[in-house]
Amino acid sequence: MSALRLTVPAVKQYLLSSKRRTVFADGKREVVLLRSAPQWDGPADVDLGGGRRIRVVAAVSVLAIHELVLDHLAGQDGPAVLVVLTDQEPSDLDQAILARTHRYRIHAVDGWKVVQDKFGASAVDPRLRALPWAAEALLDATPPEGWPQVPGGVLSSRTALSLLAQRRLRLGRYAPADEPADATGIDVHALLRWSLRDGAPATLLSLRAPERDGLTAFLGEDDQAGTAARALLALVAAGHGPDAVPFGLVCAALWRHAPLDAGTLRAQGRAERWFGDEPPASGTAFDELVGAFGRACEEFVVSVRDGTVLRRAATLTRQFAAETAARHSPVLDEGLAARFATLGAALKTLDAMRSDAALRDLADHRRADEPGAKPRIGRAAMAVRLVRWLGTEPSADIPTVGAGIERHITETGWVDRALTHLTVGDPELQAAYDRIAGRVRERRTAIDRSFALAIAAGPGPALTAGTFPDRVVRPLTTGRSARRVLLVLLTGTDAASAAEAADELRREWAEFDPVPNSSGSTPRRRGMWADGTPHLPEPVGDLAAALDDPERPVVVVRDEGRLDGLAALLRAAADRDRAVLLTGAPAAPPDGLAGAAVPVLAFLPFGADPPKGWRELGDQRPAWWRDEAPPPPARPRSRRRPVPPPGAAPLFDVAAPDPVDALLASEIFTGQLELVARKPSLAKFRTAVQALLDDGTLPVTALAQRIGLPASRAPGFAAILAQVLNYDGAQVLERLPDGRTVRLNRALLREQFEL
Repeated sequence: MSALRLTVPAVKQYLLSSKRRTVFADGKREVVLLRSAPQWDGPADVDLGGGRRIRVVAAVSVLAIHELVLDHLAGQDGPAVLVVLTDQEPSDLDQAILARTHRYRIHAVDGWKVVQDKFGASAVDPRLRALPWAAEALLDATPPEGWPQVPGGVLSSRTALSLLAQRRLRLGRYAPADEPADATGIDVHALLRWSLRDGAPATLLSLRAPERDGLTAFLGEDDQAGTAARALLALVAAGHGPDAVPFGLVCAALWRHAPLDAGTLRAQGRAERWFGDEPPASGTAFDELVGAFGRACEEFVVSVRDGTVLRRAATLTRQFAAETAARHSPVLDEGLAARFATLGAALKTLDAMRSDAALRDLADHRRADEPGAKPRIGRAAMAVRLVRWLGTEPSADIPTVGAGIERHITETGWVDRALTHLTVGDPELQAAYDRIAGRVRERRTAIDRSFALAIAAGPGPALTAGTFPDRVVRPLTTGRSARRVLLVLLTGTDAASAAEAADELRREWAEFDPVPNSSGSTPRRRGMWADGTPHLPEPVGDLAAALDDPERPVVVVRDEGRLDGLAALLRAAADRDRAVLLTGAPAAPPDGLAGAAVPVLAFLPFGADPPKGWRELGDQRPAWWRDEAPPPPARPRSRRRPVPPPGAAPLFDVAAPDPVDALLASEIFTGQLELVARKPSLAKFRTAVQALLDDGTLPVTALAQRIGLPASRAPGFAAILAQVLNYDGAQVLERLPDGRTVRLNRALLREQFEL
């Protein structure tokens, strides 16, 4: 075995051990021969402390040893002790020369003993001892503060090599101050970050070949940085370390995302040559290795958002003629641009299903939430919603003023809200936006003409500015369940901006229908006809004093900024147990439905007892507005309905059964109900399921209110309902992340209960 290359720490440690301090005992000039590779990278003179100094010289031949020994013993200058590093055998030396050295022999340094002492260990892992380069490397890389101690323990191969890699590459506990410090190990993201550091790949290449190869093999182990690291370090060895991460994005496009056609194969061949003359794998193993490396680079770039890497990746894409593959990438700019183009083509067709699929694909791009893309995708989502609305073939018929107001609050106001987003320029999609906007405006104009004819017949029973105080405000402030009210007048607020405000407020507040239910209608967001200004108390100046005044049942405040400060106003009202109504009047004279329909919103804090007649609302977004993912596939059922024999015909033509009736009559539902200890009445089940079928999504308190339960029992009832409906583990009734809302999956309900 070749001699160990000694370092300054190893030489100092050896000479300062108790057995060897005699060399300094009487101050005589001494020569110490140490077995070592004849190399010395340290200073000529080494200070051992305590006034003791030595001179260290490497001797590459027997003649050099003879000259060094004789010259030192005859001289008077320099340190008294000379250390000669040599790989010669004692038998090769003149015995007369050997007799004049310390203890008449060539001393062997046990590098592993020194390493063991450096770590404060009781033993060294045999697997570590088996690495001929490791002891020298650990001694050479010893930090000024020393290695972390493992007192009384075994120095394991994993611990030693992990610390050595961190020290050599300046990773983990030895990383620069501006990088994450992980003292427990090295992962692939740490190595990818390291490869982007100026000059970092060169630090690995500068190591001696045995150590470089050993660390490369260690870092590529599965319990270290794994397969992706093997690809990265192969690129470093091939001289492409600084470009490894952007190159990895190109690899991901070629090996993971692009269809495997002739063009892709040619580009893969060009890229493969970047791994050097000896790639880290071949055949299928190489494909798997490059795929893993590409995936790691994508995840890393998405987490750090490095524009420089993406720009370099674009250059490499052109270099390898991989532009077509890059269009399939979920990370590269080319992939994002391709998905926008696909969506634009789909929108021009006014095909809702095709547009939905293209929008989902665009939103799935890993950089869809970046500042440059997120607003554009938001506008694209509005365009897709309008395509869905057009796909419903909306009727232009408005029979009464009340029907027009209700329709605007629940439908056309949302259309107007989406339409405003298409006026912002987007060169790549503007042609599609203009086509959609033109078709929507045609339909909206027809609806407004119909509404104008309805106005000629008078408002009828519709809620109007004139009847609003008597129908909405007065019932709140009178009678046995009187409640004080804060009424916020939002100047210039239309249904579109009111829906936007309500979406924001519903994150922290419960929304209600404030009109008492006298006709059994479903609770909904309300609006009134702007035929004038409601007769209400004058807005107050000192809001805090007015809210505290028990003689003021109704406090009116005008918010000239429309939606500014609404959350603060609601908090102030909630602190004083006041119900909150928000309404207003358009800033301009009524012009069509958008100008004539004034929203009426009502809010309370979550869990607050509502005023008499108020009913909590569920999700008020129209079905065509919601961007919900398709339901997950149901598990295959083991039971099947009886199939009539061929040619058999039913005895009677009957209508399809009501879905709630079919559910309650099913054997599966009956079996699920038997599992519940305290069963609510079937009537409550019926009402709850019907409400969820109608709304899809409801707060649990709103669901409880629909079936006549107090809010305090809402969570318990929702849990029982989920226990019954979530048959076989399928999430038919799902609780949303806010913890207070449930959503019914209609398709899964039909599948699981065989309706």
